[in-house]
Amino acid sequence: MNRDLLRGESIYSVFIRNHSETGDIKGLILDLERIKSLGVTILWILPHYPIGEKNKKGELGNSYSISDYYSVNPDIGGINDFKMLVSECHKLELKLVIDIVFNHTSWDSVLVNENPDWFIRDNNNNFIGKIPHWDDVIDLDFKKAPLKKYLIDVLAYWAGLGVDGFRCDLASIVPLGFWKMAKDSLNKDYPDLIWFGESVEKEFISFIRHNGFDCHSDSELFTVFDLLYDYDVQVTFEGYINGIVSFDEFVKERRNQEVIYPIDYMKLRFLENNDSKTRIAAVVSDKYRLKNLKAFSMFEKGVPLIYAGEEYGIVELPDLYNSSKIDWTLKDVEYCSFIRKILSIDHMYIVTNGIYTINPLTEDCVHLRYRYNGETLHGIFNFGKKDRIIELEVLEGNYLNLITGEEFNISKETLNLNNAPFIFKSIP
Repeated sequence: MNRDLLRGESIYSVFIRNHSETGDIKGLILDLERIKSLGVTILWILPHYPIGEKNKKGELGNSYSISDYYSVNPDIGGINDFKMLVSECHKLELKLVIDIVFNHTSWDSVLVNENPDWFIRDNNNNFIGKIPHWDDVIDLDFKKAPLKKYLIDVLAYWAGLGVDGFRCDLASIVPLGFWKMAKDSLNKDYPDLIWFGESVEKEFISFIRHNGFDCHSDSELFTVFDLLYDYDVQVTFEGYINGIVSFDEFVKERRNQEVIYPIDYMKLRFLENNDSKTRIAAVVSDKYRLKNLKAFSMFEKGVPLIYAGEEYGIVELPDLYNSSKIDWTLKDVEYCSFIRKILSIDHMYIVTNGIYTINPLTEDCVHLRYRYNGETLHGIFNFGKKDRIIELEVLEGNYLNLITGEEFNISKETLNLNNAPFIFKSIP
């Protein structure tokens, strides 16, 4: 896919088992219209495949411990249900991205039974994994040429069913050469597929490399993938909101992305996802600060992610290994309207085509800008004290806050942050 086309896209992430009362594909289909109404353009479903029984985690197992790449988990439906999901998404002009987990399988997978030589083993011929404490999975050995063909055929199978892209789990520790081969192979018939890779934190890269395995940097992965995680700045972000990392370091890390990656780089922007230990609304209980953080994240250059339930400020995080449902009665409707408004702004032409900059204004206050054809779209986000006045190099006058629809005044190049966040246009 042309990476520039991802500007203006947004992703909603769903774990089917937790999403509805029925916990299945049919239950998700019933919610598609609501999901679409948020303004998102892509639905990403977490692994929908059968889960291995051997060394299973929890009551229901880890959906990333896959026993068969060609099947649907019978607990959530069958292949016809999956085809219906594809069809219903496309009727609503939602793209569907599925999880691809090629670093490892379950201990009792089809591949273990049929091709046990396709797995990494230690000197005693025991199955092993690159990550020692992941004891419900074993890792595939990409030195085996037949394995690569098998996995590319898996991708072609799901692409043939109409999926629009792949979120590639642990893309950093699957050989880059394989990803290039897979993309080149599928591009012949499916040139518009979205290739979305889970890149990893810097510390994780060091850990894997020190254990004697390859682990690719984001810069390497951008030679193949259209979109990567922003885990390269996640440690700094978490440190900042918890008062461990300075505001200057928080902004510096993000500004650094503008020079170390390709000019058209795309990062997944999120405050929480399926790997989070806690919901962001539980970490940041102050509504004013939460709104500013979420608006900032969604307005950054990249593709914003909403993890199912986050749009309502839900605090409880569902369990991924045991029976657990999102409690949709605990919803903040006003916060959801706020999210919907930011998403509508994020699809504006100036955002999808403009030149992007990020700068600190004062302590705990950041200024994002998009410039295009003589116009500037400003985003002012305050993560600190609410009632304060800052200097802002914008001509004085009245401006329209596109988030609230209310006018506000900039007087003598100063702005009161009481009603932040602000997103507004100016010329220039």
